[in-house]
Amino acid sequence: MEPFFLFADIPDPDNFMMILQAFAMNPTRSIDIILTIRVVCFNYAYYGDKIGRLTGTLQNETLMTQKEAVRKVLDISTDDQQPWIRALSKEDQQWFTKDALYPDQTILAHSLAYHRLSIVRLGLFLRAHGIDLERANIYASPETTLSKIRPGLRHHAHKRDWAFDFDEWEREDLARIDAEEHGAVVSEQRGERIMRLCREFVDRVAQELRGWHVLEDASFHLPISALVQKYRGLNKPVAYGGGPFTELLEYIEMGGEGFIDGAANIFTNQFNILVDIPSALTILSLPASIPKILIPTEVAKGSPYALDADDMCRISPAMHALFEKYYSRLPTPLREGQGQGQGQGQGKTIPVFDYLVMLYRTRPVLFTPVPVNMVVDGAMDGEMVVRFERVSGKEWDGKVSMCWNAPVERIFKREEFLKEVESTFSAMTDASPS
Repeated sequence: MEPFFLFADIPDPDNFMMILQAFAMNPTRSIDIILTIRVVCFNYAYYGDKIGRLTGTLQNETLMTQKEAVRKVLDISTDDQQPWIRALSKEDQQWFTKDALYPDQTILAHSLAYHRLSIVRLGLFLRAHGIDLERANIYASPETTLSKIRPGLRHHAHKRDWAFDFDEWEREDLARIDAEEHGAVVSEQRGERIMRLCREFVDRVAQELRGWHVLEDASFHLPISALVQKYRGLNKPVAYGGGPFTELLEYIEMGGEGFIDGAANIFTNQFNILVDIPSALTILSLPASIPKILIPTEVAKGSPYALDADDMCRISPAMHALFEKYYSRLPTPLREGQGQGQGQGQGKTIPVFDYLVMLYRTRPVLFTPVPVNMVVDGAMDGEMVVRFERVSGKEWDGKVSMCWNAPVERIFKREEFLKEVESTFSAMTDASPS
């Protein structure tokens, strides 16, 4: 297989599956992972199932559709200056104060802490699958990324994935913080207490993972410039992307080699374009000599290419545990929005967006790439809209292809999809999670 690196997000099970797939495909080689930092602030109370109440209130009081109401509750651009907010009670209005963003120093501190915590969580996950952590190299460019990324969700909406691996004592501490901070929608004290709890978790787990070279640096990662230097003058790598395009653009701007040997660079679409539109447009506008394939949301969401609890069990106990932690903490409107699969297992399915990026590399027959041209429309609610039009023949500019699987085709190929999932992970050692 050609040299490659991943750029990955971290909060969802499909992010972990994508990284695990890379190790499964390459049982002896080291894997280079650019781990995107996420914009977080622990000061903000978590919506949880309040999303259901808030969206219902918006529907009743402002005559919004459910889709419009969910967007208002989740979208970072929502704030208490918008006219519809006056239809809500004072209690509900406080959930829509404008979110703090970088370069706010609290955002910087909390996001860096979250990034370090996510790295040790990834280490625990890989170790549970028998992977030698010396094979895992982590790269990042936190402050550059924070300066460019527009968060896709409000701070209130972020799942508490940072707490998924807490032990019993840490979970009790978090419950105590929530109880004592109850009623405070935004609280600096909450943020300080959660930061302290996260630092204690990281210190504990770092001791468990001692010997992993990644932890030798205080930041738990190497700069992207080190990745550029690694590949300089060597065979050109290919990018497999499940995260925003921000770090990939930085890699290229630093003189990073790759993407010109005819192998396809494969990316997930939609959300990762939204969070950093300028970087995405720059990457996707690169000449046709640099192949680029997009796997859009629709290939995974509400699709036969989704997995349920039984499917996750067949991968590993640790993967199943992650699925259950994710799903049990998913607010009802979002759980319903995931879309149900084709009558699988317990009926709860998670679309495995980023995993499909690596699956394309091993089983391209499961996908149907077609030529598309990128179209950038004028502002919609103050934002550019990036869309893709299917074209043919001389109309194609040659820059981007997109997997455009028809639903009936994915239903037909589901059995083959599941066989590939099982065969990929069947040889991996897995320890039961604590």
